[in-house]
Amino acid sequence: MKKQNNEKTLDVTIVTINWNVTNKLQKCIDSVLDTCKDIHYEMFIIDNNSQDMDFDEVIRKYSKYKQLKFIKNDKNEGALALNKIQNQISGRYLLILGPDTILKKNTVRELIKFMDSKADAGAATGKLLNPDGSPQLYYYRFWNISMVFYVDNIVGQMIDRFLFSYKKLRYYFGYDLDVSSIIEIEQPPGACLILRPELVLEDGYIIDPNFPFYYNDVDLCKRIWKKGYKIYLVPSAEVIHDHGSSFKKADPTWKIKEYVKSQIKYFKKHHKGKVWLLKTMIIINYLILIGISMLLTIYPKRKHSDVSLKEKIKNMLWIIWGVLIW
Repeated sequence: MKKQNNEKTLDVTIVTINWNVTNKLQKCIDSVLDTCKDIHYEMFIIDNNSQDMDFDEVIRKYSKYKQLKFIKNDKNEGALALNKIQNQISGRYLLILGPDTILKKNTVRELIKFMDSKADAGAATGKLLNPDGSPQLYYYRFWNISMVFYVDNIVGQMIDRFLFSYKKLRYYFGYDLDVSSIIEIEQPPGACLILRPELVLEDGYIIDPNFPFYYNDVDLCKRIWKKGYKIYLVPSAEVIHDHGSSFKKADPTWKIKEYVKSQIKYFKKHHKGKVWLLKTMIIINYLILIGISMLLTIYPKRKHSDVSLKEKIKNMLWIIWGVLIW
């Protein structure tokens, strides 16, 4: 990796990756331009070969703003596209924004001020809001075997529902957090994440190449945490987030396969001794789901959906095979 320049000339380098949400992206860019007028910054806008409109039109629209830098990819590289700017960061901090976010007044200023005041802060996020202005509770705990069982496993989900009244789900998804005050959190999403770039660049990358689409923000936060730094929620920095609007366009079957593969890779990296248990849990979970699907195919009132159910069974068998070889 090219040696990073230690002399930072800007307050922050902002970066966002677009994939087929170009209209929302323009609102994101506009919010940066409107709210960062008193901040020394640069912004990289990376397009992952979007097909929803001509990205060159976006480049032309904002061509007069020299602080905006555009990068066009010829394929969807997912979050790995962030690595293209790792040797071009001129800001003291790196702010990762989702293309479906809109910054509120003073958001970036509040994040920079907080990072300047907290030497133990490796990263921070703002208070995420839904488009209607209500709080968006999207601050997960770090994934472990227990979380996988209660969140991703049908047996664990039933136990949590009937024995714990979803207490486990609320805990692991951070629904119990008080987002009205500054608190330490574990895994905020990449929708709005400001960090000290040197902490991740010493690994040779911003995003681990093993996690292009899923678990990249989890791994990023875990790496910062393992280096002895903390991650905080700063409620005075508000961000409107239209959650997941880009990835909703992807094929559902592909998303499940990619998710499971990334989950296994994450455990191999951070919970190596538990990989066998994770794989066992995933296989048992899908065997149960296959059993349920097979029962549905013989249920008279569901005959009309035989084709889709059989396709689902085929996909789940493929995932089980994948778990064995991934």
